[in-house]
Amino acid sequence: MELSIEYVIVMGLFLGVLLRTIFPALKKWSKPGEDFVFQIRYLFTALVVIIISGVTAFTIFPSFVIPEGTAFNIFVLAFLSGWGANDLFNTLVK
Repeated sequence: MELSIEYVIVMGLFLGVLLRTIFPALKKWSKPGEDFVFQIRYLFTALVVIIISGVTAFTIFPSFVIPEGTAFNIFVLAFLSGWGANDLFNTLVK
C-alpha cells in the first residue's frame, strides 16, 4: 500500500505536536498528591503550530524531489518538526 507524501507529512506533524502537548500533562497528572490543571493555552499553541507547520511543510516539500521509499524518513522529519515547533512556541508563550 502506497501512502502519499502529503499524508505522511500531515500525520507526522500532527503526532509530533499532539505528543509534545500531551506528554508533560500526563507527567504532571501521574504525580501523586499534585493538583492537575491542564492549561488551555497549550491547546491553542498546539493548534497554531499545526497550522503554521502545515503551511510551511506544504510550501517547502514540493520544491524537493523526494525519492521512493523514504516515507519513514519524511515521517520522522515531520514528527520532529512538529515537536520542536510546539516546544519553541510553548517556550515563547510562557
